[in-house]
Amino acid sequence: RPAAAARCSGRSSAMPAERENGHTRRHERRNEPYHTRKYHRERRENSRPSSRSRSHSRQDVDSEGHTKARPGDTLANRYRIRKELGLGTFGRVFEAEDLDNGRKVAIKVVRRVQKYYDEAEVELDILRQVNEEDRDDRYHVVTVYRDFDHCGHKCIAFERLGCSIYEYLRRNRYAPFPVSCVNDMAFQLLECLGFLHEELHLC
Repeated sequence: RPAAAARCSGRSSAMPAERENGHTRRHERRNEPYHTRKYHRERRENSRPSSRSRSHSRQDVDSEGHTKARPGDTLANRYRIRKELGLGTFGRVFEAEDLDNGRKVAIKVVRRVQKYYDEAEVELDILRQVNEEDRDDRYHVVTVYRDFDHCGHKCIAFERLGCSIYEYLRRNRYAPFPVSCVNDMAFQLLECLGFLHEELHLC
């Protein structure tokens, strides 16, 4: 989770990353490489959406494979979409209500493209490991609640965070951050990187 400008905006943080996470292939999970051909061949075989998922009508996706879900729709009979938070290379992110407990969540709906589905599985593996090792949330990594498939899309339910650093700047007419905020963000980023490098050997 990118560092929050704690003294400026409370628990503000960037929403889950939407760019293509190709760099995750360089990570290692306890010395297990993600980028090997064998790994990704097994991933495609084991995690490929079922034929039923792949057979959904193209009417529920746009020309690039993005979902056409909109506010008011319900995903997995559990998450009611409230609004869209962002659109990126990787997919769409929505704010939704968890109907089981009333919790507000961020749902990343990955594009219905096989390579992005596979990358989402890699991202999930890394985040699950990090969350497992950081149960007290000391190192500023976004929490994953669960994942599921919806109409052939891989979907990931995250904790709902604040706005991104860019959005915070835009709302404040691009006024520069005070030095104290920059210090806070840098400190949190370095804490997280130190944890990933020294404890989990992921980078």
